[in-house]
Amino acid sequence: MFNVNPALYGSVFAVPSALTDKYLKLASPAAIKVLLLILRAPGEELSVEELSKRIGYGKADTLDAVEYWISENVLIKTGGSFSVKTEEPKKPDVGVPTQHKPNAKAVPAVVPVKRELPDIKISKPTLEQLTKRMEESEDVLRLMTEAQSILGRTIGFDMQSTLLMLYDTYGLSVDVIFMLLEFCVHQSRSSTAYVAKLGKVWAEKEINTVELAADYIEKSTEAERTFSVLRELTGLSTPRPTQKQTEYILSWLALGFDAPIIARAYDETAERTGKISFNYMDKVLLNWHNAGYKTPEDVENGEKLFREKKQAGKQKGTSFSIDEAISDAGSGVVKYKKKGAE
Repeated sequence: MFNVNPALYGSVFAVPSALTDKYLKLASPAAIKVLLLILRAPGEELSVEELSKRIGYGKADTLDAVEYWISENVLIKTGGSFSVKTEEPKKPDVGVPTQHKPNAKAVPAVVPVKRELPDIKISKPTLEQLTKRMEESEDVLRLMTEAQSILGRTIGFDMQSTLLMLYDTYGLSVDVIFMLLEFCVHQSRSSTAYVAKLGKVWAEKEINTVELAADYIEKSTEAERTFSVLRELTGLSTPRPTQKQTEYILSWLALGFDAPIIARAYDETAERTGKISFNYMDKVLLNWHNAGYKTPEDVENGEKLFREKKQAGKQKGTSFSIDEAISDAGSGVVKYKKKGAE
């Protein structure tokens, strides 16, 4: 039995029990250190660079740790600092763009269906267990050996366990896992947590061949280029997209959107909500897709048409649904509704 030295209780800070109960085994050492430091300094302006210096990890690993807690709904960013989340975010109220109306000329968006998989739970097998598994399978032996060459470092038990889960549980082939690791290295994001996160994405999307992996890497590279342009147009401060943001950008590119109109959706979101939300941007862009908008000029023309119809309605003593007008503007149809009508 162990007890903490009572002399240390002169200065303490709170750690929610739910975090230790759920994440002590799941979170990486870097993630644990990041969270403890944020809990220790509530309200302090802690950038990723400052966190990196104080916990002694590289910026890439520190950013992965922060993104891990954000993805787990534990952290929220407030200004230039981070704080532990205590409540669910409020949903947008007024002004949320409506989805496609039945009478609008729309091209339905293709939403890929993915199978849900459990997160990889890192366990630390004994040396004997790892040795036995590599003795049983030449593929596993090759996976562990060549992974070190790709990553440029000796891999520990956490990474070995993750690679084994990608192979045994998620069903990714050795060659596909090698491509995944090379892509992570290219992104300078080769921490165990990020490899596990991206591996889960690939498995859910059933990226289980070299050809499918190459296609995903090509599209993700295009998404990063789009994000880079988006940063210049909007002033986004993060150097690269998170995995979730990458998925959003990939879906927007598939709909035929490019950086300028995505930036216009960014501005629209900021004006309506006062914050940046890729989820909200996705709703805006889906509505624009349904209305047939492809460029910022299309959006401007649609808004101009809406204003003209609204003014004409005032002059005629009629009223109409704003949501319907926005939805129908792309097809040049604005439906009026008499005042007092149901």
